[in-house]
Amino acid sequence: MRHLPGYTVSDAGAALLLTAGPAGPDDPGVLRTVFASDSSAWEACTVAAGGSMHPRSTDDDHVCLRLNGDQLFRTGRGMARLILEYAPEEVALMRDSAFVAVHQISMPQFHEACAALGLPTGRFQATVDKYGNAASASLPLQLVLAQQCERVMPGDTVALVGLASGFSIGLALIRL
Repeated sequence: MRHLPGYTVSDAGAALLLTAGPAGPDDPGVLRTVFASDSSAWEACTVAAGGSMHPRSTDDDHVCLRLNGDQLFRTGRGMARLILEYAPEEVALMRDSAFVAVHQISMPQFHEACAALGLPTGRFQATVDKYGNAASASLPLQLVLAQQCERVMPGDTVALVGLASGFSIGLALIRL
């Protein structure tokens, strides 16, 4: 069971390139960002290999991903509540945005994230069902797919919600 995440965690790479431009009220750009973290759950997802503790380890126990799903999901729910409670202006902008891209590790987690944010799944783009867990590439992937099928257009506000085990959450609001 320890190997299961290895089949779903991607090594995909992507970037969202931003360039300097006008700073008018309706111009494209980053509108707001908010980040929060709680490192008390750092052991929820670890790989023991590497560094000075286990250099060049070939021991299977050191190179496998260790996942404590209960701790990870419990902490994730708490972080989502924290953002919803302490960033009401950003959350309101997210709810009014044309599209929301959220980090996806599984379809059940995708649906849970939609519910936690209080938005219908039609405001999101599921990608994990077709592309697997694309890790940090999932947000740009969703944005590109939404642009390709004209779900978002220049001038639209888009919310990007990133998650990381340990636990961290980030919300960026951008205008295309």
